[in-house]
Amino acid sequence: MKRILAAGAIAALLCGTAIAGGSIDLGYRNSGVSFGDSERWNGIRLNWADRDLEVANGLSFTVWKPAGQSRGAVHGIAVGLVGVSADHVDGVTVGLLGAGGGAFRGIMLGGLGAGGDRMEGIGIGGLGLGADRLVGIYAGGLGIGGDHLSGVAVGGLGVGGDRIRGIAVGGLGVGGDALAGLMAGGLGVGGDALDGLAVGGLGVGGDRARGVMLAGGYNRFDRLDGLGVGALCRIKERLNGVTLGLVNITRSLNGAQIGLVNYAGNNPPLLRILPGINLHID
Repeated sequence: MKRILAAGAIAALLCGTAIAGGSIDLGYRNSGVSFGDSERWNGIRLNWADRDLEVANGLSFTVWKPAGQSRGAVHGIAVGLVGVSADHVDGVTVGLLGAGGGAFRGIMLGGLGAGGDRMEGIGIGGLGLGADRLVGIYAGGLGIGGDHLSGVAVGGLGVGGDRIRGIAVGGLGVGGDALAGLMAGGLGVGGDALDGLAVGGLGVGGDRARGVMLAGGYNRFDRLDGLGVGALCRIKERLNGVTLGLVNITRSLNGAQIGLVNYAGNNPPLLRILPGINLHID
């Protein structure tokens, strides 16, 4: 009997069971396995919905969305059936239906989608991904969106953001305020300012472009510095470079137009419309 009691005492000391703060904890000094809403835990933490989470190191699994605003941090693996409730995750984030919160760093997987204030790393959303700031490599079944995107973004339908830098590929299109890098859209690419290489199945367009703009159909900008290719190239205000198309039109040319019909509004009247090639060098 004494041996049984001693063994029980040792087991209780090493693997003591504590009930505190809305959780049942199996472990020692906040380490082990916790069932419930433990505030700080190292190891495995299993909870229905988080309310009091502060820090979890290891594996944190929740069934339901957070009770209130997302809070706390997970360092390791955060898994949510409906959604990941932590405000910050460093490691792996898996939302079986979706993942959303504050800042995620590492690998993010969302059955339907994933979103947050800031995401850094690799993210995949069954339908889509969105955040204020995305840095890394991201793929969305339907699309990718955010205020600032840096890295690689691939959207089944499209990619959009206020500012995109890197590589953006959209099944239908890519659009935003300022795009820099490589942009490709099945139908088109558009933005206020494009810098780099843009490829649009039907068209590319915007206010200003610098680089190489390739369109299967319509290439339209207010100003282009570089090379534009399309069936119709219409550079409304100023072309500094070359356009190749069936029809090339610009109000002010500094370079060359090559195509069947070329119009340069700043040439002398008899030289404004020319077949084959039109030139003007400032």
